[in-house]
Amino acid sequence: MIGVADFSYLNGGLRNYAEKPVPPYRRELWEIQGILEGECRVEFADHSWLTAPKGSLWIFHPDCSHGWTAPAPDAECQVEVFHVSGLPLILQKWMKERAWFQSEMREGDLVRLKELSERAQATGSMQFGLRQLQVESILMELSYLILQREEESLPSSSTSSVRTVQQTLHWFRTHLHEGCGVEDAALAMHRSPQYLRKLFLKETGARPNEHLTRLRIERAKEYLLQEDYTLEVISEAVGYSCAAALSRAFKAETGKTPGAYQKAHS
Repeated sequence: MIGVADFSYLNGGLRNYAEKPVPPYRRELWEIQGILEGECRVEFADHSWLTAPKGSLWIFHPDCSHGWTAPAPDAECQVEVFHVSGLPLILQKWMKERAWFQSEMREGDLVRLKELSERAQATGSMQFGLRQLQVESILMELSYLILQREEESLPSSSTSSVRTVQQTLHWFRTHLHEGCGVEDAALAMHRSPQYLRKLFLKETGARPNEHLTRLRIERAKEYLLQEDYTLEVISEAVGYSCAAALSRAFKAETGKTPGAYQKAHS
């Protein structure tokens, strides 16, 4: 069940977010945006950001203030954008504990997303009843594109424990910029922190906060190799309170300072 849902905004095509950035703001409706070509960035109200590469498909809760910027002055990207008043129940449940979510599309999915955008544009001339059926059909297909990789990423024989670990790691990856911790992840997974710690030790041999630190450092490495971000900006983007905190964690994890790592890979 979707209820009465409709598109309030549909658009697509070439974007140069360096010339015309979209500053973070709170939407009234759900936003779905797919990157068909090129690359851009999602920027949040706290000035943290995430890279949005080709093939990424994003969905944002109405309460999630966000905008779109470019990684370089000449960077362009091809996008398809949907603003919609309602979602299929399965996607609503998936987004219940999430402000936003990113999934990956394959080449065939990019073609399908373009087709769905064209179908959505055509709903404007339909009578109400047929329009609603078409809108619901398009939203179900968009939901499939968003969620399909989640099932594929887990082995069919995965136990409930393995799935919980995988889901927690994914939650960490998508919330690094928020400075999240084990308690936050436990709340999102509807588990206790103690349960998560025991589960991670049993399934991975390491505590969840150790995994979280590694994920933060790996994300920081990606930013360091781009060479156009200060350590303060990177520390915020990966969830550390300041550059000094990131430097300490980076040195403990890699044996090098961020500056030494950047120099060695420049």
